[in-house]
Amino acid sequence: MECTLDQSRDQNNDQKKKQRVYNKAKRTNNEKHWEEFKLLRKTVKTKLEEAHQNYISKLLEVDEEGERKTPVVGKKFWQYVKSKKRDSCGVAPLISNGKLMEDSKGKAEALNHQFVSVFTDENTSSQPKLNGSPSPDIDHLEITVEGVRKLLSNVNPKKANGPDNIPNRVLKECATSISPYITTLFKKTYDEGAVPNDWITAIITALFKKGDKSLPVNYRPVSLTSVTCKLMEHIIFKHIMQHLEKYDILVDYQHGFRQKRSCESQLVTTIEDIAKHLDKKEQVDMLILDFSKAFDVVPHIRLLRKLEHYGINGKIIEWVKAWLTQRQQCVAVEGETSTNAFVKSGVPQGTVLGPLMFLLYINDIGDDIKSKLRLFADDSLLYLAIDCKDDCNQLQKDLDKLIDWASKWQMKFNASKCYVLRITNKKKPILHNYHMHGQVLENVSQNPYLGVQFTNNLKWDIHINNITAKANKSLGFLRRNIGKFPEEIKKRAYQAIVRPNVEYASSAWDPYQENHIKQIEMVQRRSARFIKHQYSREPGSVTSLLKELKLPSLEIRRKIKRLCLFHKALHKKIAINIPDYVEQQGRTTRQYHRSKFRNLQTSTNTYKYSFFPRTIKDWNTLPIRLLNIEDAEAFKNSLTSYLTE
Repeated sequence: MECTLDQSRDQNNDQKKKQRVYNKAKRTNNEKHWEEFKLLRKTVKTKLEEAHQNYISKLLEVDEEGERKTPVVGKKFWQYVKSKKRDSCGVAPLISNGKLMEDSKGKAEALNHQFVSVFTDENTSSQPKLNGSPSPDIDHLEITVEGVRKLLSNVNPKKANGPDNIPNRVLKECATSISPYITTLFKKTYDEGAVPNDWITAIITALFKKGDKSLPVNYRPVSLTSVTCKLMEHIIFKHIMQHLEKYDILVDYQHGFRQKRSCESQLVTTIEDIAKHLDKKEQVDMLILDFSKAFDVVPHIRLLRKLEHYGINGKIIEWVKAWLTQRQQCVAVEGETSTNAFVKSGVPQGTVLGPLMFLLYINDIGDDIKSKLRLFADDSLLYLAIDCKDDCNQLQKDLDKLIDWASKWQMKFNASKCYVLRITNKKKPILHNYHMHGQVLENVSQNPYLGVQFTNNLKWDIHINNITAKANKSLGFLRRNIGKFPEEIKKRAYQAIVRPNVEYASSAWDPYQENHIKQIEMVQRRSARFIKHQYSREPGSVTSLLKELKLPSLEIRRKIKRLCLFHKALHKKIAINIPDYVEQQGRTTRQYHRSKFRNLQTSTNTYKYSFFPRTIKDWNTLPIRLLNIEDAEAFKNSLTSYLTE
């Protein structure tokens, strides 16, 4: 990646020559010598800039093994970007017990004390009863050499080694040779229900969330654990997930950490449902709920009882029990580590099994709830269509049930971070105060959920203002740091750093108003000028630049994304259920096809331009040859060609 040896020598010689001429000019103060120095300084600066540009270009064009490939944004490019950003990294000096901790060891101890302080002291004398009948027992787990070999061969050698200091590259490159021995180790630890100490010791990295950087409470712990243990967790995870899917145990409204589910699937489903209520001139009261330290406070004994209730028993639960209840942790800051601390509660973040354990723990939170509940891990929404005060009372009752559930299972909602968002087009909405722990929840006119800004009228003005501002800020960063680089490099950087800001979850909020569409398109138009380094204001100049760069409009890209998402929903490749009220055409002719749907009748633009009504209308205009394609990737490629021709 660096310059060649000859180039390095030339640069060193030029630098030395420049220094000699400078010393001579300073000594003689001769105008001719000063002119010679200035000319040489300019030459050296130009060569350094060219060398720097070549270096960054190679970050995009060559992988670590030196194989030539199509330019892509890789790890080293992101490292370069991070080095150029002015965001402060690491952990700031911390205030702990009234003292300012500036040294690494002190900061590590302060953070460890904070993380330990939130652990739950579980009430073992009183265990709550579980609802419903127990699930059937999980099947026997078989660990095979071939399965272990595949896991080892898929280890990412670029990821950090765990506390056991076994290099990931060794695990990957020696997969065939060591897989029989690793398999024997896995079988032994599974059969005996015992976990090696290296597997249950975590090195904690503290990630800043928001707020005052000097307060340890504003940092989140992420565990660095043994990679070998993670491979065993993968085996356990896959086996448990097969059991959960076989008996349909996980609730459908939970979209976190699950296959065929994502933030976008959750957002599309939620926004579609609310827009449909608005179309009926109904008011929707939405409660945005926040758990306090959700992953860290899960009580272990209660969790294990839930696992048994869901049929996860025998040797698997013995292994999970050892993995979960014998953990220790220390916090690492700038090369220094804190003392080890026993982990009394919680599911470790940064592990394979941790998120699944959390999903199972809160799986029954919505039992007996009449309002709509949406979950993405611990991000929770509770909402209901409000026609009268009785509906408000019902929503409060359901909120009380969630609060009772949290109390019974030793979790807690943070009332100060829970909000009420009243979504309606009514001039005189029904007003009601919702309470939690004796505190009235704050009413807000807007609030983010899963990265999208919801408002009280379900419009996207504020969200679009936010994302375009963020995208333009990212574009400014590129202008300052790679403005003189080759065109292809700048294009790739735009596609990797700027464009994602305005395309995240766009299927859920795709705008229809001309001013919003233009506002988003302006991000790409500014980027095209930056990429081509052309700032002419002549009519049509930017349009021609976009054609040269082969960048389709962002509006077209959003349409493609919506249609591809609908295609996945139709073929059960994503957990977005096509509503029952959408009827497929019953006959196949030149005009109608079995894969076409009836256009939905709407009375408001909010619902008309939501996902299903809008996408079905676009879907029905597609040629039959596209509708017959079942493979998702082939459909996307054909659709892109069709819409961008």
